[in-house]
Amino acid sequence: MSRIRNLVSGVSSSYLALASNIVYTMGSIPVALHYLSKEEFGLWALISQLAGYLALIDLGMGSSAARILIDYKDDRDGGRYGSAVVTSGLVFITQGTLIGGFGCLLSPFVALLAQVSPQFSHLFGNLFAFQSILLGLGFVVRAVSTPAVAHQRYYVGNLALMVQLLVSFAVLWIGFSMHLKLYSMVLAGLLGFLCSATIHTIAVIKMGFLPSRGCWGKPDRRIFRELFLYGKDVFLLSLGWQLLNASQVVVITRVMGLDAAATWSVCTKIFTLAQQLVWRIYDMSVGAFTEMLVRGENDRLSKRFRETLVLTASLSIFVAATVALCNASFLSLWTHGRISWSPLNDMLLGVLMVVYSVNRCHGGLFGV
Repeated sequence: MSRIRNLVSGVSSSYLALASNIVYTMGSIPVALHYLSKEEFGLWALISQLAGYLALIDLGMGSSAARILIDYKDDRDGGRYGSAVVTSGLVFITQGTLIGGFGCLLSPFVALLAQVSPQFSHLFGNLFAFQSILLGLGFVVRAVSTPAVAHQRYYVGNLALMVQLLVSFAVLWIGFSMHLKLYSMVLAGLLGFLCSATIHTIAVIKMGFLPSRGCWGKPDRRIFRELFLYGKDVFLLSLGWQLLNASQVVVITRVMGLDAAATWSVCTKIFTLAQQLVWRIYDMSVGAFTEMLVRGENDRLSKRFRETLVLTASLSIFVAATVALCNASFLSLWTHGRISWSPLNDMLLGVLMVVYSVNRCHGGLFGV
C-alpha cells in the first residue's frame, strides 16, 4: 500500500474513531452524571488523570519501538527486525508489570497526596489500583500493536478503538443500571481492552507483520540500547506534554475540591476532542515522515512537512475559534445547566489549542 493510501486510510479511519470517541463522551458523561454524584464523577476524573502519570514509565519506548522497527522493516526476515520485535515486546511486558504493581502499592499514598476526602479514600484506592492494572495491560498489548504502526497501518488501531468504545459504553450503561457505581467504569475498561487486544493480535498476524518462523532472532542488547537512547529523548518530550495536559485536575482538586475538578473535566472535554481532530493530520503522517528519513528522501520530507504544518495551523485556528464560541451553549444543553464556567476560559483555551497544535508539529518532527 502506498504512502498516500496509508495516509488517507489512516486519517479517514482516525476521524471515524474520533467521531466514535465524541459519541462515547457525549453519551457516557450524561449517563455518569445521572447515576453518580458530582463528587463521584470528579473522583473518577482525578483517578484517570493521576493514572496517566504512571504511563511515564513508558520512558518513550512506545514511540521508540515503532521508530526502530521502521529502520529494519524493509528486511522482515533478516533477523534484525525479529530481534527488534522481541526486544521491544519484552520491554513492554516489563513496563506493564511495573505499572500494575506500582499502582496497586502506591494507591493509598496517592489518595493522601491528592488530599481525597476520607469518605472517598478507600474507594479511591481500589479504583486507582484497578485503573493501574488496566493501564499495565495496555502496555503489554503494544508488543503486537507496534508492528502495525511501523508499517503505517493506522486503521488497525482506529478500528480497535471504535470497537473498544462501543463495548465500553454498553458495559458502562449496564453496570450503572446494576448499581455498580464507579466500578462500572472499571468493568467497561476491562472488556473494552480485551476487544481491542484481540483485534490488534489478529490483524498483525493476518497481515504478516511478524517475522517468519525461524527469523525471529533473539533479544539484542544493541537494539535495546537504540530503544533506550531514542526513548530517553522522547520521554523528555512526553514528560513536558504530560505536565502541560495532565496536571490541572490534580492542582484543582487540592486547591478547590472535587466539585471544581468535575467542572474542569467537563468544560474542557470538547476542546480535548477538537484538538484530536486537528492533530490527526500530523499523527497519521509520522510513519511516512520516518520512512522518508530512513530512505534518505530528505527533500520530499521537507516539502511534505511544510504542507502538513500549514494545513494543521489553518485547521487549528478555525476549529479553536468555533469551539470557543460554541462551548458555553453546548455545555448548557449537554449538562442541562448543571455545569458551566466563564466564556473567558473558552477564549484562552482556544488560543492554547492553536499554540499547542503548531508546536506539536515541530516537536513531532524532532521526534522523527
